[in-house]
Amino acid sequence: MSGGAHEAGLTPLRRALLALQQMQAKLDAVREPEREPIAVIGFGCRFPSAPNAESYWRLLHDGLDAVTTVPPDRWDADAYYDADPQAPGKMVTRAGGFLTGVDEFDAAFFSIAPREAVAIDPQQRLLLEVAAEAFEHAGQPAARLTGSKTGVFVGISTHDYSEMQTTGGGPTVADAYSGTGNAFSVAAGRISYVFGLQGPSLALYNACS
Repeated sequence: MSGGAHEAGLTPLRRALLALQQMQAKLDAVREPEREPIAVIGFGCRFPSAPNAESYWRLLHDGLDAVTTVPPDRWDADAYYDADPQAPGKMVTRAGGFLTGVDEFDAAFFSIAPREAVAIDPQQRLLLEVAAEAFEHAGQPAARLTGSKTGVFVGISTHDYSEMQTTGGGPTVADAYSGTGNAFSVAAGRISYVFGLQGPSLALYNACS
């Protein structure tokens, strides 16, 4: 008996059930790629006292404390310290977790002009660096991904660097690169642009929560 003849002999309820099963099978086939497991094959990172993946692993393995006193090139901790938590404009600690070498950006490596690099938020610079390191760590030459549908998804917050360029009581140093250098959207888009990635590019404003 052919399939059509077989279906013709079914009750309306059975035919409806068969149609639903066929539709479900088609839907499952479409959704199958969405259930493909995610594999982390490479990463780059920057953490206090851990400028790369290897040192970060040692930090975790040895149970080390990465909190240090405020480096003098960041700010004068004594000038802002006050034991009274209610003191306006003050802080109750002289310690924190700090990244080192945030000003050591190789702009030429990413084909960025020095004048533009100065206006780029260190968050964007670090994202470019760790993206390049993640490709290398994964054994994926960046050139191989050019033109691919690779997506970039970034979680980012705070705009301290932008405020430093436009406030502080002194003359402004904002220029044509300040907008793109500090926009959260560009933090993701710059990675896509520099490496020629053609997939989705999205920056989400978020925090540590």
